[in-house]
Amino acid sequence: MKKNCNCGKQPCGCEETPFCPDIIKAAGSVHNKILDNIAADPDFPNTSNEKVNQIAKDTTDKQFRKLGLNGFTFLSFSEADAAAKDIKKNLEKVLVKLADEGKINPTEARYIKQILDAAQTIKSPAELNMVLSALENEVFNNIELSNDEKTRIGITSSITNASKYYWTQQLIAGPWKSVIEADTTEGNVFRFNWADAIGGLVGCIACSEGGPGGCIGCGVQLGGFASKLFAKS
Repeated sequence: MKKNCNCGKQPCGCEETPFCPDIIKAAGSVHNKILDNIAADPDFPNTSNEKVNQIAKDTTDKQFRKLGLNGFTFLSFSEADAAAKDIKKNLEKVLVKLADEGKINPTEARYIKQILDAAQTIKSPAELNMVLSALENEVFNNIELSNDEKTRIGITSSITNASKYYWTQQLIAGPWKSVIEADTTEGNVFRFNWADAIGGLVGCIACSEGGPGGCIGCGVQLGGFASKLFAKS
């Protein structure tokens, strides 16, 4: 087992969880790549849930390998499917449920609520980026938060930030435009954004025993998978 793990190196097998803000911030761009790859599937928008999950896993693995990282953990299809369906059914209750079950502490819940509230109320992706970047800097420099807590909050923020930009652009013109319009209205598009963000958080928690590779891998996987399940089939 490695005694020291540095940012940008293999994320698993460390005695202490390595904390790498740059890798966490990359999670959002990888999430958006998943959505692009789902939309590129010949069967889209009717791609099967099983295939969507495989695309999410393969894309996450491939994109992080480009950063020199491997060893990521992923959810099985049944795990991802059940989690995403729960997110769709209880979107606005998931955060409270996670806090009540002790899966996130009150400080994490407070930061994540700030992230979700910002995604709902701030229309401009550029403005949201400024708000969330400031929040991330505050979290990453908070010595009272553990590395695992910082990772969970950071993954949620990174996916929220990238997702907001993605869905805003798709509403203008993109392969997901008809999917979004069939399920929501422009003023309600934050619900897709929330599905991505909460998917990232739930996936991160589900695979936390796998270390940062588990948290990041499952978080990005479920964040992308939740997008498709959130839309009406």
